[in-house]
Amino acid sequence: MIKLIRSAICDLRRQPVLGAVSVIGTALAIYLIMMVVMIQSVMVEPFAPESNRDRSLHASYLSIQLPDGQWNACYSYPFVRNFLYPMTSAEIVTAYEGFPSTGPVSVPSTGKLRNVYGRRTDHNFWKVFDFTFIAGAPYDEADLEAGLCRAVISESVARQLFGSVDVVGRPLTVDYREYTVAGVVKDVTPLATKAYAEVWTPITSYASWDSDAYVGDYSVTMLAPDAAGKDKVRAEFAERMKHIDGHEVTLFNRPYDQWTETCEELWANCEPDVKGARRSRLLTYLVLLLVPAINLAEMTRSRMRSRYAEIGLRRAFGATRGSIMRSVFAENLVVTVLAGAIGLALAFATALIFGSEFISSNDFQGVAPVMTVSPAALLHWSTFGVALLSCFILNLLSSGISSWRASRTNIVNAITGQIHKS
Repeated sequence: MIKLIRSAICDLRRQPVLGAVSVIGTALAIYLIMMVVMIQSVMVEPFAPESNRDRSLHASYLSIQLPDGQWNACYSYPFVRNFLYPMTSAEIVTAYEGFPSTGPVSVPSTGKLRNVYGRRTDHNFWKVFDFTFIAGAPYDEADLEAGLCRAVISESVARQLFGSVDVVGRPLTVDYREYTVAGVVKDVTPLATKAYAEVWTPITSYASWDSDAYVGDYSVTMLAPDAAGKDKVRAEFAERMKHIDGHEVTLFNRPYDQWTETCEELWANCEPDVKGARRSRLLTYLVLLLVPAINLAEMTRSRMRSRYAEIGLRRAFGATRGSIMRSVFAENLVVTVLAGAIGLALAFATALIFGSEFISSNDFQGVAPVMTVSPAALLHWSTFGVALLSCFILNLLSSGISSWRASRTNIVNAITGQIHKS
């Protein structure tokens, strides 16, 4: 086999331009597929601070029939506290602002000001999402119940406003309210869409939190004890939604796992089209794989036609049909493996160099991309293997058919380029 591979490399060197085009074209197809896989994987694969994605269930919206009509919105905090905190099947339930808002943050003593993304959360937020604290600690249940104005800030905010991360206990103005810094965490990538913010504050530090309304500004994430326990959480959630003070609730199969939550067209009054999203992604893979491969197939076939005379000479010197086909197999194996390595390396390099700015459509404008997730964690080796195998089969078919015809024709006709089946 090693001898065949060496021979295949020599054959590629004899036609460097066509060989290079074959390798580059195949590598491009694999590169595009791997980049699409990474872009889609970053929405579902677990990574800090969303390391529990595999056992998280999300209820971002509430659809409830009230006397004045159907309401489709996020949850109010009193609703979550009264109806969802007592859930027994979930390890923990957290409520947090579904859509972080921008606002000014300043230091009273220096007057330094910065516009940041802020998110209001409860105390359980810090147990569901695993932040890395550089200094201090998160606000706890006692702080939340007392309505204390304590804030957790990111490392970059601390350094820009205070010049240091050793700022626990320092005063800070958030949305024109006086807060005390409780802790400092490492910067969070905007790829973590549920956990991301630059400043986190308690829900109860805002005057309007304690209302009698069912709907409000907060999304809910329920953490199952393990991935297998998610069905029990769903069942209990559905049971609790049957008894909301006599009001009818439309579930739309909520809560959703991480995959369903990322499907397109996720609205409060409809269920995501999971099957449609899967079909769309599969079609994307096929287009990215087949279009370059089909174009390369004709080039590969032309390259093999130019070698009909060579195949005829090899037959004249005693080469068997089987040895010719084995050499074609080895040549295509070399091209595909080399192209696969190049495509994979390009995908990794793109993710490492451009980070989250490239592999995600950043919904947080003006935020410097922070790449805290390794590209290796986003790579599906099974997808890479399928892409590599598909390219190999297509290349082998396009070159193998021509070689097979040349090996079965009259030797004189093969040398003169007149291919007719003998």
